[in-house]
Amino acid sequence: MPTLQRLIVVVQRPGLDVKSGGYEKYLFDMIAPIQKLYPNKFQIYTTKSSLNLYIHTKLVIIDDVFVTVSSANWNRRSMTSDSEMAANIIDEDSVDSPDGVTVLRTARDFRIRKFHEMTGLSYDELDAMTIIEAANQLDTAAADKSSIIEAFLQ
Repeated sequence: MPTLQRLIVVVQRPGLDVKSGGYEKYLFDMIAPIQKLYPNKFQIYTTKSSLNLYIHTKLVIIDDVFVTVSSANWNRRSMTSDSEMAANIIDEDSVDSPDGVTVLRTARDFRIRKFHEMTGLSYDELDAMTIIEAANQLDTAAADKSSIIEAFLQ
């Protein structure tokens, strides 16, 4: 992770079944070392419990060049045995980002729209930001009562 700029994770809020099953501790045990080593690179959020949102989709966006949207968990059972569906989005249309890096238009557009959903900032505001500037807006949104996200570990 030393060369990564950011790793952003939004997880489903653990329910009672997860807490009683001990999964919450396993999740903490997995993320605590990353947060300790890279406190400025690893961001983890969840949706606010008061909104009663249930999000089953698994979404991965890498460097504004790759997008996959799926129902599959990233484990052997989901990948080999369960009836799951995934879409890897490939695009040939590129665009220069504010970072000065050429990225794929669809992947960047998808990321900006998800950040808009989580931060409440306009598409145009996020479009003008570097990836780090936009990622920093997630922390601001997590502290804002009107957003849909909050810090996972409070």
